[in-house]
Amino acid sequence: MKKHFQKLSAFAAALFISVSAIAGGPTANLQVIHNCADPLASSVDVYVNGSLLLDNFDFRTATPFTQVPAGVSLEVGVAPSNSTSVNDTLKTFTLGPLTTDSNYIVVASGTVGTGFAANPNGRNIGFDLKVVANAKTSSGNAGLVAVDAFHGATDAPGVDVRVRGGGPLLVNNLKYGDASGYLNVPPAYYQLEVIAEDSSATINTWIANVSSLGGSAAFVFASGFLTPSANNNGPAFGLFAALPNGTVIALPVRQTANVQLVHNAADPALDSVDVYVNGQLGFPNLKFRGATPYIPITADVPIQLGIAPGNSTSWADTIRTWTYFFDADSNYVAMAVGVNGTGFAANPNGVSTALDVVVKEGTIISNGNAGLVSFCVAHGASDAPKVDVRVRSNGPLLVNDAQYKDVTGYINVPPTYYALEVLTADSVTLYDAWIANLSSLGGSGAYVFASGFITPSANNGGAAFGLFAALPTGQVVAFPKRETATVQFVNNSTSQDKIDVYINGAKYFGNFTQRVASPALGIMTANFPINIAVAPGGSTSITDTFWQKTLFFSPGEFYVGTAVGNVGTGFAANPDGNSTAFDLLIKTPAQLASTNSNEFQFFAIHGSPDAPTVDVKVRGGGTLIDDAAFGDQTNYMGVTAGSYILDVTNSTGSTVLKSYVADVTALAGQSGTILASGYLDPTSNNNRPSFGLFLITPSGGPFVALPEYVGINELNNEIGLSMFPNPSNGTLNINFNLPANQQVTIDITNLNGQVVKQVTNQVLSGKQNLTVDLNNLSNGMYFARITTADKTSNNKFTLVK
Repeated sequence: MKKHFQKLSAFAAALFISVSAIAGGPTANLQVIHNCADPLASSVDVYVNGSLLLDNFDFRTATPFTQVPAGVSLEVGVAPSNSTSVNDTLKTFTLGPLTTDSNYIVVASGTVGTGFAANPNGRNIGFDLKVVANAKTSSGNAGLVAVDAFHGATDAPGVDVRVRGGGPLLVNNLKYGDASGYLNVPPAYYQLEVIAEDSSATINTWIANVSSLGGSAAFVFASGFLTPSANNNGPAFGLFAALPNGTVIALPVRQTANVQLVHNAADPALDSVDVYVNGQLGFPNLKFRGATPYIPITADVPIQLGIAPGNSTSWADTIRTWTYFFDADSNYVAMAVGVNGTGFAANPNGVSTALDVVVKEGTIISNGNAGLVSFCVAHGASDAPKVDVRVRSNGPLLVNDAQYKDVTGYINVPPTYYALEVLTADSVTLYDAWIANLSSLGGSGAYVFASGFITPSANNGGAAFGLFAALPTGQVVAFPKRETATVQFVNNSTSQDKIDVYINGAKYFGNFTQRVASPALGIMTANFPINIAVAPGGSTSITDTFWQKTLFFSPGEFYVGTAVGNVGTGFAANPDGNSTAFDLLIKTPAQLASTNSNEFQFFAIHGSPDAPTVDVKVRGGGTLIDDAAFGDQTNYMGVTAGSYILDVTNSTGSTVLKSYVADVTALAGQSGTILASGYLDPTSNNNRPSFGLFLITPSGGPFVALPEYVGINELNNEIGLSMFPNPSNGTLNINFNLPANQQVTIDITNLNGQVVKQVTNQVLSGKQNLTVDLNNLSNGMYFARITTADKTSNNKFTLVK
């Protein structure tokens, strides 16, 4: 195939020869464009006055403007590309005479064969040469481009052409075979929407880059078929531009990039901004720490972004502009950062804090894996130095040495909660820890950004530093600062001597002894999943656990977690059919102290697996606890500080199972827990500890056993107790005999249970003879309360002086 310019030289020479033109004769300028979309004519031969002038002239190519004789007619024949002579001509046209010194464009258009759709406007679609007179080879102005539009698509209706986005109408009701006439436009990029003339549909949008054509001209022609399948599968519709030198440029169809805008400029004067796109208001009043969803932005053309204060009136109000080219089918986040006014701290690393836009290319909207979250981290705090970000408690380092305006690559993590610590790059200063809840973002992407000022007072009182995440939907989530709850752990599971407690995979209590309570610990991260797992004492890892549960604690609250139930086999069933399997009972809200300075306030737990439903009554008073079954926790209740006898009865209250003395005289203003612990029948429960009532307070430590209350004769006979005289005249003699060393307390109490005199509280053994002086007491009835290691009795006497 001959070179294109060789063809044109032959064409021009032949034209001159064919008309016997003399040197210096009148001429016109002619450009020929092959725009016949019939597949049979994809390449043609052109004859002029019987001579072959263009051999294999291809579809969608053009000649340059070439001088041809003016004032004469030319017989132009078009033949298939395999023609051997003018006798193969398909159709012959008479061209001319052309006007001297004028410019013409000849467009080969239409169809040769059959099987093509009719033109919607009734135009003849037969093969033809369309002549455009008064064509231009230049605009005559370096600041303008002369553009003509030609409708050359046979099955397309009349069209309008306008600049996309509500721009000016460039072409109105242009029908097949017509040219619009020249329009002068500045040399730039244009997004051209081609719309059916009745505005029923937008055919498509094309990008016309005439930015380099200042002073020149372009002939834009529609080519091909809107519906190839109805037109012998000919080439599809498109826009093309023929330049005066014969170059034909295919105008690309508009493609898009996905762009999310994030307002992270912490200048208080920019609390909201208007974002302009290519001169048009795109996003009014975008709030600080707000974001748009991902939006399609035209790719491969210059996109000018401008930021103005909120409620601006026009592009003229913009305070900063930027121009970007976005790649087709790529994702971006464009984040506004920095400050515009004065009175702001400099960046410690010397990075400019002026208002700017940080663009992150290749952002992730969806990662296609529901088991992972993909996020990047942007440093957007202008007065903060380089930072590291890591998972709290020496977890993995996520961000290393990121300075202001840096954006990390993507990090893939499972969708769950993370406590993130932000530290200076030298890992000295801990700004704080934030809770990142990514549990609902499986398969998604997130753009995490640091925002605000480390020192608001040095930055015009701007917003304080924090961490935020912009989601693809445009939702911005504030990561809350880490807060804590106070938790007390209580080991009331007596089925084994010791347990190990794991918190979020790490051993928290090793060999936690039965009937021991931890102090109230204000260190549990709130609003965060806390996985508590329990293993036998001496376990080697969390894989040894036999029980686990995930809990959420509220900030500032106090919780009591009490282990109850059995681990293993060989234990009696619960009489009420309740499960006796190991569990952790959570009391919330729990009390760190009494709300009444005169009362001891407590809640009770039935933690004895083989005990039935019980009531607890105050001797001489009312019912404290009604129908408590194994695993039940009561509400808080308060009693005036003093000493009480508690009767544990069956659920009907008809039978006293056991009685205990609860001396809370010293606990006024305090809170605590009373627990039923152990087994009523140890022999049926692997000989584990026997039943008892115990007291704990938030200070923790070993359970305090409430001594069992027994009848006077039982304890008195056991220790040989005697008291005389009774009535007492001011002196009381107390004699008893202890077989072994043990703690003994002897208190004189009034009828209200108040201790009015303590005789002894010490370890004693052997025969004891005590004389008690009662002369400072008023006449009346009293009790001498004798408490040994595990029993208590009250011995009534009368004082008459």
